[in-house]
Amino acid sequence: MTTITSVASGYWDQAGTWDIGVPTIDNDVVIAHVVTIRDENAVCLSVTVNADKQLVFECSGGATKITFKDDATAKIVNNGTITIQNTTATKKCTWAGGSSANKVDWQTQGTFNPASYWHLEYVRFSFDFTINAKIIYIDKDIWTQNFLVQGANTGFMYVAAGVTWVVGRSDEDGQDRIRLDPGVEMHAIGTQANHITIRGYEATHRMLDIFNYYGFMNFVFVDLDYIHRGIYLFGTTAHNFFDNCSLKGNVNEAFRAEIGAFAYLRKCTLSSTYTWVLASVSALVIAEECTISYTSYDIVIQVGIVVLRSTACVNPIEYDGGQLRYYKKLTLTVKTGNTPIQNAYCTLIQDHAEDYRDKGFEFNHAGYTDANGQAVLWGLWKTDIWKYYTKTTTYYSDETNNGPSGTKEKHLLRAVKEDYWPSQANSYYMSQDRSDTIILTAYTKTVSYGVPELMLLSLIQDNYSILNPPKADVNWLKYPSVFDWDFLLSPKSAGTKTVWVRKEEESHRPITFKARRVDMNLIVTIFLRAKSRLEADVDEARMQKKNMIEEVRDIVIANGPLSAIADFHIRPKHLINKDDTTQDPPVLAHEVHMQCTYLR
Repeated sequence: MTTITSVASGYWDQAGTWDIGVPTIDNDVVIAHVVTIRDENAVCLSVTVNADKQLVFECSGGATKITFKDDATAKIVNNGTITIQNTTATKKCTWAGGSSANKVDWQTQGTFNPASYWHLEYVRFSFDFTINAKIIYIDKDIWTQNFLVQGANTGFMYVAAGVTWVVGRSDEDGQDRIRLDPGVEMHAIGTQANHITIRGYEATHRMLDIFNYYGFMNFVFVDLDYIHRGIYLFGTTAHNFFDNCSLKGNVNEAFRAEIGAFAYLRKCTLSSTYTWVLASVSALVIAEECTISYTSYDIVIQVGIVVLRSTACVNPIEYDGGQLRYYKKLTLTVKTGNTPIQNAYCTLIQDHAEDYRDKGFEFNHAGYTDANGQAVLWGLWKTDIWKYYTKTTTYYSDETNNGPSGTKEKHLLRAVKEDYWPSQANSYYMSQDRSDTIILTAYTKTVSYGVPELMLLSLIQDNYSILNPPKADVNWLKYPSVFDWDFLLSPKSAGTKTVWVRKEEESHRPITFKARRVDMNLIVTIFLRAKSRLEADVDEARMQKKNMIEEVRDIVIANGPLSAIADFHIRPKHLINKDDTTQDPPVLAHEVHMQCTYLR
């Protein structure tokens, strides 16, 4: 193997830069000047940058790359400076070792000036490494010691599917970690066929943990192994998502969240030989369809909240202020005949939810059906709350135990879709996972007694002239639809399915209005906004909404002085609570389903 040394500053790909020509894959390269790589063709066995000299990756003209031979002696020794500059998403810089078995060994860091869009393939870091305010990509296997990413909202790390990341050394145990500082994001997105593995060196020489300090993590199909404590989250901005991950702790717990951290785990497996597996200390953890394997205790809670969605918790250990909330899954299929209905809006509501709104639990859940007509909704079964180290269990949807009302409580379901009649009211005890099929019936295009639909719509809706903004949306026959909030909150004029539901509006009917007896169904949607998120303003809005619902029950729609209504009945059939307090300010809405009889 021949050593090639630079004899002048210049480009790597020019023969005049070197003593015996442009390096090949078998050459050890010595940088004794300022040498610049400007393309993706640079190759060598090893590279050494001498003191006060520099290797530059110049990406202004395109992507750059250096490829090292697939050999155990491949290495980078930086006694001077390495600089990456002028990168973009397409003009990236890549360092590529030969293989997972023969990673290029970066032995000496020296002075390193990185840039974003730095890609790593088969690289070993033989020192503790810190990178600040850059975007880096782990495209192939790497091996590191302590690895710290910094830079609030500017530090990003992306790990590709199939990567194995080894952390630690053969002469230590529990010393090295991956750490994210405040505002840093780490995205490790594997696939079902190509998981990502992050592990220690071996079973007796393990990494410490992955420590997220006020950062953000998004892990999909990631497996942890040979690790003291799996995931350690800390801080109120540490919002984290784990999907189909295998999280382990060989010395401590597999998962720990502290001090306001939030984590959502979906279909993950958690295991540990420690006293417990999952810990929530003043944090919120949602575990959906997860499996927890434990030795003594599966979950420990201290002034924290763990939400269990179809996740078994057999033997928790709790301290004062801890909460366990148990939710079960309702899998719905919505059809018309044998045909699935997409975008049907399904709402699952605890039947005393309005009475319990101050408890802060999620009593309602809603969603749209997918292309297969399916939607998954979650219903609160029970809660375990510890106060003064005493546990209180409360059941909110159980066929055996009474709820806070003193009776057995359950969940109510409705499904609605434009051009279909609303579903019949179904009810469920959500003490176990359930599935059901809902059949919706399409609307007919005429109403009873032969009154054409469009004529009726015109007579009832289009003859108003109201200058004030609407406060009720009346949907007749064809319109049992779910409108988005932007539509509900937008200004409306007369003739857009919007009327005032007051007796004082009789004068808006033209004198020529006439109709005969008609039986029909309608949906009235009441909606308004609170002034702000302050509790007093939300309470005031809720009271206004309640008064408006009562007003709807006393509705009178008149046809003018020549032909008064002789008979009018409104029978509330079902109420669906559709509060959306995630809006700012919150939106409060209610649907009143009625059957009306008119005799004119």
